[in-house]
Amino acid sequence: MEGSDPIAALATRAGQTQQASPAASQGNELGQDTFLELMTTQLQNQDPLDPKKNAQFVGQLAQFGTVNGISDLQESFEGLRQSLAGNDTLKASRLIGREVLAPAQQGVLTGDNPVRGAVEVPEGAQAVTVTVTDPAGNKVRELELGPSGSGLAEFRWDGISDGGANMPPDTYGLRAEVQTDSGLSEANVLVSDQVRSVTPGKDANDIDLGLENLGSVGFDNIRRVSADG
Repeated sequence: MEGSDPIAALATRAGQTQQASPAASQGNELGQDTFLELMTTQLQNQDPLDPKKNAQFVGQLAQFGTVNGISDLQESFEGLRQSLAGNDTLKASRLIGREVLAPAQQGVLTGDNPVRGAVEVPEGAQAVTVTVTDPAGNKVRELELGPSGSGLAEFRWDGISDGGANMPPDTYGLRAEVQTDSGLSEANVLVSDQVRSVTPGKDANDIDLGLENLGSVGFDNIRRVSADG
């Protein structure tokens, strides 16, 4: 079939058929069987010594985008993608009730629960310090975690100030510093909180976790999940 392109010809005839009879457009839609026939014709008529490049093949398939049958296939693939995203959300819902570690600059002290979390410690850290401040920004407690290897250095604040006073339930600021050979530098603070809800994010591939005290946090920001609820 030298000098002709059978797949392009079939695509052209399919498009002409639809334009020729608008009233019967539904009956002339390019279905999955015809689509597969076009692909098979393309492959059968390739010269095995000079096959078409991927870009050419994809370019020809793009011609089918104007045919209603291909639009139906695209809708089917979109439905499949949404279904998979829904499955991810369903799996993430198993996190409800579990404790997670998420980046935060504050922790909530309640009458029943202390503020718990961890510091992301870089290599070479000689000492780790967590400073707790009240809502006005005043320092109420300094927690010395001591030497720690790289990774997560956990801390717990029970609500007792440096002066021995019981601080009232409230939201307190948290800041971490690490001592290295290069001097003091800030480190990321992670706070432990309980997952209350799971919802799809703005992007189809995102999942948001609703935490009891920290609000909404993207699943990708979670550093650790407890083994059980």
